[in-house]
Amino acid sequence: MLAVDLLTISETNKLSKQILDLKEQNKDKEYIIRARLQEKESEMQIMKDQISSILSALSNIANQNQLNETAKILYNAKMLKTSST
Repeated sequence: MLAVDLLTISETNKLSKQILDLKEQNKDKEYIIRARLQEKESEMQIMKDQISSILSALSNIANQNQLNETAKILYNAKMLKTSST
């Protein structure tokens, strides 16, 4: 074989190895992204459930004074914001 042929084969092997390495790195990063996305989706579902529970509890309060006090507590805890007009 000529030296050029050997260099070409060597370069091809080197590039193939780099491609495999990059594919593996990509798989690792995709796995991490999927795991973090699942974690965030779980957190959002928990928050949705909590909001639903709060809204349900608020709708069951018949006494206006008690409702006002509860709203103040939520507002002071920065869990409730006033609507802007």
